[in-house]
Amino acid sequence: MRPVFIGGCQRGGTTLLGSLLGVHSSIVCPPESQFLVAGLRRSENHPSIRSDRSAADHLRFIERHWRFRLWDLDISDLHVDRQSSFPEVYRQVVSAYALKTKGSVCDLWIDHTTTNLWYAENLLRHFPEARFLHLVRDPRAVVSSLLRMPWGPSSALAGAQWWLCGLAAGLTAESALGPSVVRRVRYEDLVAQPAQELKAISAHLNIEFEAQMIQGGGLDIPRYTEKYHHLASLAPQTSRIDQWRKRLKPREVEIIEASVGEVLKRLEYVPDYYPLAEPPSRAERLAGDTRDYALRCFVNPVRNWSRRIYAR
Repeated sequence: MRPVFIGGCQRGGTTLLGSLLGVHSSIVCPPESQFLVAGLRRSENHPSIRSDRSAADHLRFIERHWRFRLWDLDISDLHVDRQSSFPEVYRQVVSAYALKTKGSVCDLWIDHTTTNLWYAENLLRHFPEARFLHLVRDPRAVVSSLLRMPWGPSSALAGAQWWLCGLAAGLTAESALGPSVVRRVRYEDLVAQPAQELKAISAHLNIEFEAQMIQGGGLDIPRYTEKYHHLASLAPQTSRIDQWRKRLKPREVEIIEASVGEVLKRLEYVPDYYPLAEPPSRAERLAGDTRDYALRCFVNPVRNWSRRIYAR
C-alpha cells in the first residue's frame, strides 16, 4: 500500500479531502494517526527497540496510543515478523483497517493528520513512494472556524499566526520536495469544482478518478471528533467558502489581514482592508493574550483529562 499524506492548517479542510478520497475503491482513509510520527521518532532514537522483538514493541506502542483507540481496531492477533521495522508494522496495521472497513487491502492509504507536512522529509525517508497534498484555505475562514473550537487560538491575531505557521510548513515541503511529490490543493477550488480538482489529484496519485468521490463519506469519523467534523462526511458545500463573512466581526477580519495581508494576496485571496488594515492595539493584544492564557491553563487541561478518560 502506498501512503498519501495530507497536511495543512487545522480547520483547513484536511478531513474533508480525506473523506472525498476515501470513497475511491482502491483507497482507505483511517482516522488521524498522530502516533505515526511519534512511532517513527521512537524507533529511530531508541536503539534498544531495534532488537529481535522490535515488531511486538511497535505493536504495543500503537495499540496503547489513545489516538489509535479511536480507530476501533483490534490488532492483538496481528501477525508480524518480529524483525519488522516500525513502517512495516504500521503498513500491516493499516492493511488490517482496510480489510475491516473496505473488505480488501487497498492500493493507497490516506493519512490526513494536519501536521504531516511538518515532518514531510522524515515521512518520505521512511515511505519513499509517498505522495503529499498541501491543502491551503483562506485564513479568514480558518480563523473563523478556529475561534469556535474549545482548543487552539482564541483571538483573531493568534488565529492568523496559527494559520501562518501551518502554511509555512506546507510551503517549505513544496520547495524541498518539489511538485512531483507535493501537490498544493486550494480548498475553495476543491469545494467549488470538486470533480475537476479530484481528477487533478487522482493524476498526481497515479490512480483513476471515480465519480462517486465528489459525494464524500469515505472516512469513518470517530465519535470523539464527530462534533467538529460532522460536515466533513458530506459532499462539498459552496456555502461554506464565504461563511466567515457572517461569523467574523469586521474588526477581526481587519486584524487578520493586517497580520497576513501580503501572504493573503500572494495566494490570490482578495483582501477587504489590506494594505490599509489597522493592526491590533495594545488593549486588543492584551485581551487576546488573556483569553489564550485562560484557554491553556483551564480549558485545555480539562479537555485533555476528558480525552484520556474517553480513550480508556
